[in-house]
Amino acid sequence: MAESKSRTLDPCAVCGAKSIGFNFGVVTCMACKAFFRRNAVKLGKYEFICAKDGDCPITHEDRRLCNCCRLAKCFRVGMQRALILTEGEKEARRQIVAQNRQKRLHNTLTTSRALIPSIKLSNVSISLTNDDQQILSNIFNNYKSICLEGKERAMPRSVHSSVYRFFQDYFDTHQSLLKFIMRVPQINLLINEKQLSLSKNQLSVMNHINVTILQPSMSNNLLFSLQSLFGISLASRMFQCVERIQQLTYDPILLKLLLIIITLSTGTHQQNSIVTVESLSQTETLAMLRVQNMFVELLWKYLISRSSTEMHAVKLCIKLVQSLIFIQTVHQLIEECVESQPMEAQQIDPLIERVWPIVEE
Repeated sequence: MAESKSRTLDPCAVCGAKSIGFNFGVVTCMACKAFFRRNAVKLGKYEFICAKDGDCPITHEDRRLCNCCRLAKCFRVGMQRALILTEGEKEARRQIVAQNRQKRLHNTLTTSRALIPSIKLSNVSISLTNDDQQILSNIFNNYKSICLEGKERAMPRSVHSSVYRFFQDYFDTHQSLLKFIMRVPQINLLINEKQLSLSKNQLSVMNHINVTILQPSMSNNLLFSLQSLFGISLASRMFQCVERIQQLTYDPILLKLLLIIITLSTGTHQQNSIVTVESLSQTETLAMLRVQNMFVELLWKYLISRSSTEMHAVKLCIKLVQSLIFIQTVHQLIEECVESQPMEAQQIDPLIERVWPIVEE
């Protein structure tokens, strides 16, 4: 097994350069793979002519000198034109890849459900008071009526190449999230310009969680948009964020409580925060922390009430914290990526103001 993993590929069968794998039936380098895909389909439509005697040497150094002899050698070593996919076939393959990704996510969710049994809200009664259950019920019903009502708007309508356009596509969804947050009585009482502005620092994390609740399965438009906007590496981390959130989307309350707690977070990892915690007075800070503490305690009581043992609740709580830290870290990278594009950042700031308007004192 170890020998198989460490085995190196043979040189490119066409030009002798370092190969990248099997392409159209033969081990080739990237350059010869691209050359064959581009030129083999031209046979019969374009005449390839050798300027010499039709037997030019094809090596890494001189492979570009004669397309005629290079293409002839491609066929001679066994490359197959029939293996070149049409655009329709490429799209079909992309669809299969996307479907397989969804199947893997489904298997992950199935495993998670086995670890954390799903329950109905009416069964939550072990350590929750009547007031607690009323708060949870209001959260559940408000989210359902406000956010789920516009669920179809959580789907991006096209593949985006602009961060601003991508964010704008979710404008209605983000506004619904704010409306849900402000419907929580304990938060609504914190009608303070600086307190609410501070919550904007968590907006991207909140939106990521909210959109995943509304759209558990990722559409092709979303997949391609993220890769186009942020690159494959960062998009891959964003997919991991989605996977972590998806493992909890079947629970009726958990993520909604988390959204409220995040809204009340006075600390921030951002270097260029919209509003800093130092701008709040001690009274304002304590007011936010007092309300947040109430919801953190409510979250813990909820975890206890729906878990078979206290240890099970502890493990779920640790999983929740680890996922949140991971998501916040990824979103710091996203914000740095956006900040590196001044034109995009300048367009997004006014849009955020429209989503999350300053409340007049």
